[in-house]
Amino acid sequence: LANPRTFELKLGGVRIEEPSDGIIEMRNNYFTLASVTNELGSKSNGSEINTDLWRFGFGMDKGYGYGSKESPAPSVILQHSSGVHWSKLRVKGPVSSLADSALLSLYDAFRFGTKTEAGVSFRVTPLVCIYAGYERSAIFRRHLVWQWVGSVALEGSAQWALDKFIDRVMDASPTAAPVVYFLLKNGLSYGVYQLRKEKMNFPFSSEAPIMNDTFKIGVTFIF
Repeated sequence: LANPRTFELKLGGVRIEEPSDGIIEMRNNYFTLASVTNELGSKSNGSEINTDLWRFGFGMDKGYGYGSKESPAPSVILQHSSGVHWSKLRVKGPVSSLADSALLSLYDAFRFGTKTEAGVSFRVTPLVCIYAGYERSAIFRRHLVWQWVGSVALEGSAQWALDKFIDRVMDASPTAAPVVYFLLKNGLSYGVYQLRKEKMNFPFSSEAPIMNDTFKIGVTFIF
């Protein structure tokens, strides 16, 4: 597939707390709508397949950073995000391989998927944040509910254990907690998604999903 461009809109509610002096905690539950397409300016060569994808879903950002709840700007937040989504993929133009064409046609309906994202937010004013991040998403051709629940439960248990460890770090060394959180949480998610490249419901026997990696820059307005 040719590399597409992404335009995404997120709407949600942000909650900011200050668990320690100079350290802030951020949570953001959001709805997302995205267009991922080659029509946004990216070019493909003759051997690549152009696509057009629409996606909607829900997610949660959480992160720790350096700043003050009483004086929200300037501050920096290191964050981890996860979510679920439904995507519809359309192929633009002919596909030379009949097998590839048949496989891609199965995604021309809304399919379930998951995503994880690592990002850094710079709050430059009380109303405006500049964001940079890296997202990895997976789209499942079919949703095997019980296998997916088992896979998510295993990942969730590992993430819960990390949260408990990070709470200990916050108590012992608050200034290190944002960096430890960012590295451990996103490192675990990246490793899990690497394992899911071949088995979408790892460790259970399952087929490979469509994986998409996206580098993001954006602006957040907080009201």
